[in-house]
Amino acid sequence: MSKVGRWTHKLSVLDYNQVGGINEAFKMVYDFYVKPDETVLDMCCGKKLMYRGYDYPNVEFNDVVPELEADYHYDCREISKHIDKTYNWAVYDPPYVDIKGRDDERDDDYKYDMVGDLDDFREFTLLSKAEILNLLEPGGGVIAKITDFHWDGELHGHHDLIEWFRPEFYIWDLRIYRFFRRGFNINWYTRKCFKTHSYFLVFKSKT
Repeated sequence: MSKVGRWTHKLSVLDYNQVGGINEAFKMVYDFYVKPDETVLDMCCGKKLMYRGYDYPNVEFNDVVPELEADYHYDCREISKHIDKTYNWAVYDPPYVDIKGRDDERDDDYKYDMVGDLDDFREFTLLSKAEILNLLEPGGGVIAKITDFHWDGELHGHHDLIEWFRPEFYIWDLRIYRFFRRGFNINWYTRKCFKTHSYFLVFKSKT
């Protein structure tokens, strides 16, 4: 059997039909990169959908929404003012951009209005990146999760994060999670769902 390269091993594409939900995909990515004794801070954990069904004793959780279960409830754009410790890893699953004109019942749950447009998303990420740098150990890493989206007729998402995390971070690896979901305000030949992708971007600090 030929040797499986870094970019072609079984984690390169995680298919819903093979691995299950986003929590299963995240578990595979997490276990592959994070060592058992390393510490992790999830910057904006939301409802912890990626963590369902598993125990993550080395992860501390933050979310700005006080009603959500978390260790901290700070704005991730200024969180280092409140936490006096460092971590080996950060998880960054940012709020979604408010895609205008859609009717999605999840909007209220996930506070989409925190990131109004693409410029807001960029500013949100740049400020969060600065806070991550303040909280990471030297050579620390980030696991960022993003689903691509259309804005003003262009596709955005993972390539934006890669660009915005430069120059302080380099992209160490990339994993694609492929799944099907119900569409909103969309009718592609009367289909009720469509294939989409989330990306797990693994960054490493240059310092």
